[in-house]
Amino acid sequence: MGNRACVVFTDGREFSPAIYLHWHGGPESVYAFLDALGRYGALGDIGHVSARFTQLVGNYFGGTLSVALMAFRGPLPSNIDPGDNGIYLVALKRSSYSVRRWIDRIEQDADVVHRERAAAYSHHYHTSRPTLAEQIDEINVPIFRRSELTRRPAANDCVGG
Repeated sequence: MGNRACVVFTDGREFSPAIYLHWHGGPESVYAFLDALGRYGALGDIGHVSARFTQLVGNYFGGTLSVALMAFRGPLPSNIDPGDNGIYLVALKRSSYSVRRWIDRIEQDADVVHRERAAAYSHHYHTSRPTLAEQIDEINVPIFRRSELTRRPAANDCVGG
């Protein structure tokens, strides 16, 4: 059995697919993944953020399992229930985010979510060395910060005139 959750991004009008995490679906991990997106300057529109989140988590997990995309039909995440840690609905606001939570299809009170998030940062993932953020960065910073890749044409770009 995993430590499952789904993460859905929204701008208030549109919703991303639900990103299913079989492992590391607890708040101590999900907030660390979301914070990494902010550190990498990868918060923005729904399509790009959800793709970067999926990439970041997939890089961290490695292998071919543990991450999936699920159809999501908003406005409330009642059509999916991954179990364990439920659903994180991440509202994007320029270079920041806020989170609403559903566990067992029941929306959690904003104060409960605030306390849960604060407690997540005192988890041993954040207090022991290397921290989860350091582990995420060790794997992802070289990938997300490859400036030489952004300067050269992609393999499918037309070269020449």
